[in-house]
Amino acid sequence: EVFYNRIELCRIFRLRIKKFSGSYTEKMTNVKKHRHCRKRVAEMKNFEKLLLPLILEAGKIMTGARDIEGAVSEKGGDAANMVTVYDVAVQNFLMTEITKIIPDAFFFAEEKENNAEDLSRDYCFVIDPIDGTSNFVHDYRHSCISVAMFSKGDIKFAAVYDPYQDEMFSAVKGGGAFLNGKPMKQGHDFDTAHHIEK
Repeated sequence: EVFYNRIELCRIFRLRIKKFSGSYTEKMTNVKKHRHCRKRVAEMKNFEKLLLPLILEAGKIMTGARDIEGAVSEKGGDAANMVTVYDVAVQNFLMTEITKIIPDAFFFAEEKENNAEDLSRDYCFVIDPIDGTSNFVHDYRHSCISVAMFSKGDIKFAAVYDPYQDEMFSAVKGGGAFLNGKPMKQGHDFDTAHHIEK
């Protein structure tokens, strides 16, 4: 009987160790996942600190533009699809400067030939150098620079900069959205139907 009890105690002890070991392993796996997520967010925020000044600098190309109507051409013979030398200048500036930070970066940009497969790379930047070219050409001063970063097909960072209002909207996946570096929050009672001008 004593021998039997010892066997039973050993069996119970092994079961408890197995259960504890399983829960501990699961817990540590979750901790590692959480740490990895935090590390990725921190990495993206570091990129944000490096990229936002470049976008701000690119905005000076727009605000310093002169004789815009004389620097326009049509894409594909479509009068509504315009491109200016400033579109190309902003795009080339961003691609050159980003490559200095991330040498293995790929680009999916409006004023160049693109490959959709590049969006699945480790670092692929989607750039619209002047979003609102028609407004830009007619000096309506309602245009912006749009930049997003994809990693393995998943968007990680995005920024939209209006150089005329000096408003920089930015967001990092898992890290919140910001306007000129200040956190943006949406009110719980926000009703878009009553916030649209007619």
